[in-house]
Amino acid sequence: MQEKNTLPDSITIGRLSCLAEVDVATVRFYERSGLLESQDRTQSGYRLYSRNSLARVQFIRRARETGYNLDEIKQVLQLHDQGGSKPEIEEFTARMITEVDEKIHSLGKWRQLFIDISEYAQYSGNEQIEAEEVDTLMRGQCNMLAKKGA
Repeated sequence: MQEKNTLPDSITIGRLSCLAEVDVATVRFYERSGLLESQDRTQSGYRLYSRNSLARVQFIRRARETGYNLDEIKQVLQLHDQGGSKPEIEEFTARMITEVDEKIHSLGKWRQLFIDISEYAQYSGNEQIEAEEVDTLMRGQCNMLAKKGA
């Protein structure tokens, strides 16, 4: 695979999708959604994308993998593209920091739940872990499920 520094100034949609690890249809969807600038076509009909387009698609992919929806990603990209007033940026970044903190807290609970289940399985001495045992661990950790049969 070529290094970013040796990429040509423009690449085809197929090469972009390969480097960004997304489907060609995903690149087209990002264009239609306004997340990625539409590209002009060459005389032979190929869309050519810049290195900036590659970085943008990679950013969008990573943001999606982290759980952000397209509207949230669009807000971040608008901030990148257009900037904003100091109060707007302060409000937006404070909101995003709060959301990230909430996700971290929630993921910490999930992580602890899986640690508890794993440790229970490891030290229980049983070859089979019953659903009721997992249910008890889940209730104790996060109160994640309503009582069975209720």
